[in-house]
Amino acid sequence: MKKTLYSIILVLSYFVSVSQEITQKVQLNFSNISQILKQSRTEKTSGIGNLSSSETKVSLPLPDGRFSEFRMIEYQIVPENSKTDIRTYYGAKVDDPSVTCRVTLTKEKLMASIIENGQTIIIEKTKGSLLADEYQVYVQKKSSELCHNIEEQIKN
Repeated sequence: MKKTLYSIILVLSYFVSVSQEITQKVQLNFSNISQILKQSRTEKTSGIGNLSSSETKVSLPLPDGRFSEFRMIEYQIVPENSKTDIRTYYGAKVDDPSVTCRVTLTKEKLMASIIENGQTIIIEKTKGSLLADEYQVYVQKKSSELCHNIEEQIKN
């Protein structure tokens, strides 16, 4: 019965693309970050992917509790004449441009992903939190890792 249950979980986890590891809770000053980002240059004025000339910098949290500074530029994935409040940004870490991030900003919240050393770090508003500016930061776990963990449990 135990092996059957684990086998079912293994099959179901195959279809799950991601999970999260330990979550770090942080306070972000959403209105401050939002104001800074809204002043950034766009790809149209700076050139596609040209972050080196960007003077817009924001600090984003990492899962270990530290913050890293990123140069940011706005890039538009939503048509300009659209009536949405969604704005998107692309960035690179100031001291290591190989570490990149994507930030999506709405009127209410910020969502971000940071790619560093083959890992994806997610920053998202904490669901159900009573604190307005509480966000969670975690490393996204790949489905192959989930399957391997379940296979190990089946063997034991």
